Amino acid sequence: MESPNRWFTAAVGICLVTVVAGFAYFGSLESQSSSPCNTANPGCGGPDVLNVISSWIDSTTSLTLQLFHGGQHNLGLSSYYIKNGAGSLYSAPYWIGPTFPANAKLNVTFAIDGNGFTFQPGNSYQVSSRTSEGYTVTFTITT
Repeated sequence: MESPNRWFTAAVGICLVTVVAGFAYFGSLESQSSSPCNTANPGCGGPDVLNVISSWIDSTTSLTLQLFHGGQHNLGLSSYYIKNGAGSLYSAPYWIGPTFPANAKLNVTFAIDGNGFTFQPGNSYQVSSRTSEGYTVTFTITT
């Protein structure tokens, strides 16, 4: 006949294994569900929708876009690059932009230094920005 201590030790061991396995399983679910939508986590679907409603030149060094975020999650913008029709490029790689709530529109102002080019009415510009989902959005604007 086996001692009750062996049964107790075996039962405690099984319970510990079950608890640890449960934490490992549910912890992995949590890390998957809180992962950002990006190319490393393709299960999130495609990028949220971001569209230009209107645009205007504030000055020769400032352009504002009214953008509509049609997605279901908050969406932030960071870094931007603006190219004029002649191919000159202005970059702001350390810019931190606004965060759009779901289904919201915001005015976003993009400033340049005016050294490579300036904003002029009747010209086209390509504005690119990185999203918090890891995508790059590009808008072609004719002022």
